[in-house]
Amino acid sequence: MRRLRPKLGKMAMATTLVSGMLFAGASSAQADALGCNGNVCMYLSTPKNGTVYVQAYPKSGSFYGNFDLVGPLGLYRHGATRTWKNGAFEAKQEWTGIPAVVGKYCVSGWVNGTRIGYPCENIL
Repeated sequence: MRRLRPKLGKMAMATTLVSGMLFAGASSAQADALGCNGNVCMYLSTPKNGTVYVQAYPKSGSFYGNFDLVGPLGLYRHGATRTWKNGAFEAKQEWTGIPAVVGKYCVSGWVNGTRIGYPCENIL
């Protein structure tokens, strides 16, 4: 059996200077991540060109409310308030151009001020 070794370039960690602090960037080997909690699911893309995108959607059924995204370095994005439906061809809340920083990214789903789920995924 032959043992496969990743190329050094693919496993090398990048670094980024942000607000005077040095942070390790995500490796290009970081895979897409998907997780659910309560009635909220999120998708975190593989970092590309220093950014990621995040999608949020109901785990099942539908609800009228919104999603919020939080992440490293004080990241906060508020999503649209509307009826969100689960399904392959249904619209998902999407945030693009999010800086790919090592840390935890979480999505909250909200209905009338009550959190209905809080999944989190990590960039390593």
